[in-house]
Amino acid sequence: MNKSFCLFFSIIFVLLLNKGAFAQNQVSNNSATLIPYYHQWEQKTYKIQRQQQKSIDGKTNILDDATYQMRLTVVEAATDHYILDAKYTNFKQSTEIKGNLFVIPENLKVTYATNELGTFFQIMNWETVSDTLQDILNQLAQNNPAIKPEQLAEEKQKLQSQDYLEEIFIKDIRLLHLAYGMEYQLNKPIVANNKVPNLLGGKEPFPGIFKLEMTNLNPTTNWCKIVMEQSLDQDKLQPMLKDFAKEANQNTSTKDKLTTPTINATDTNEFEADLKSGWLSKASYKRNLTINNTNQTESYTITLIP
Repeated sequence: MNKSFCLFFSIIFVLLLNKGAFAQNQVSNNSATLIPYYHQWEQKTYKIQRQQQKSIDGKTNILDDATYQMRLTVVEAATDHYILDAKYTNFKQSTEIKGNLFVIPENLKVTYATNELGTFFQIMNWETVSDTLQDILNQLAQNNPAIKPEQLAEEKQKLQSQDYLEEIFIKDIRLLHLAYGMEYQLNKPIVANNKVPNLLGGKEPFPGIFKLEMTNLNPTTNWCKIVMEQSLDQDKLQPMLKDFAKEANQNTSTKDKLTTPTINATDTNEFEADLKSGWLSKASYKRNLTINNTNQTESYTITLIP
């Protein structure tokens, strides 16, 4: 979901390089591979709940609260890649949300590709998606005085970027493909150091800790649960925060001096998979960020509709 997750996979883990050697995921009592064995024209529909809120001194402001459905259709199943259509329907956003522009139009179709292991590659029709979303923004702005012209211009500028669409707009699709392409060992977590973007806006990244683990495995029902967690390495972070406060206070009067900031941040991804088909039955993402007296959370919950 996060660039650091993707980077971590590419550097640390040895991915499964040849799915053609097997016709299905390899499952034992304490390990399993996770690769989607999609069939052309196969379809699955997911219900998605998306939420975001911000609290300052205990006062909570809901920034986003929406539900919708996404139907995935495998339009091409080749030996070295898959192409899928994601069709969005039934988007509903809380009436309490004012000025939120993250709206998904009815029947929006995103065509995207993965490699043979199920790892997301790119949006194939990103220009069409961009044009459609910009048209929707124009319509929203005409009917919602809470949307300021500069806000509209900024959002439209973002939507003209393929990187923005792939990293931010389709978090749901990225989440569904994040865990693919690996062999997991039951209750044997892999832990490694990595870097997290500086949450104070500085150039030097924050030290992070990444943990990956298969926490549950049922070989009889071909079901597993995988958990990815990323957090800040507080032992390494604290000296950085003290230096930040010291530098900020060099030309500040005593009464205005900045105290060392308190920062906590965690990203948690959980996946439940049918190992026989490789399709996920559930995926979730939650970010919890606290800086001093401000707390912000963001979450996605994706559930397969039977």
